[in-house]
Amino acid sequence: MSRGDELRKKFAAKAAANPFDEKRADFVESLDRFLAVKKHASAASTSFVDKLYAEFKAEQPVDIGPWFSSKLDKLFISVKQKPTWIFAPSWVFDDGVPLEFLHQFSDEDSMVFYVFRGYREAELLGASGKRRFLRMTAQTRNGVVRIEGDVIG
Repeated sequence: MSRGDELRKKFAAKAAANPFDEKRADFVESLDRFLAVKKHASAASTSFVDKLYAEFKAEQPVDIGPWFSSKLDKLFISVKQKPTWIFAPSWVFDDGVPLEFLHQFSDEDSMVFYVFRGYREAELLGASGKRRFLRMTAQTRNGVVRIEGDVIG
């Protein structure tokens, strides 16, 4: 079997294992449109989309717009003003949960940094509670720059 035949067989098996789900694709397109217009955001987390789609399938709402509003009302929060993206929206998530947008700023090279805040359950000195962390992403006119790691405090 030639290398080309091997690759075709491999891709055919992968496609058969993951058939195209047109309803899910329509859902994701509607979700992306809603988030872009209402929240200045994107659904960049697969686990977030999977969970929301499972709820959608279980509830089967007649009108998706109000359903999105009710489900996403307390998510994709901007503390003061919404982010002004210079490239495509690139909201930051933690374990499938959208973080709160805090602030954006630019550097001398016209790179824009977007600061997000999240909370995690933690134990500190024998007391349990929520611990705040910050995460950033950055954009240039050419694309998105991922910044790895958290600032804990």
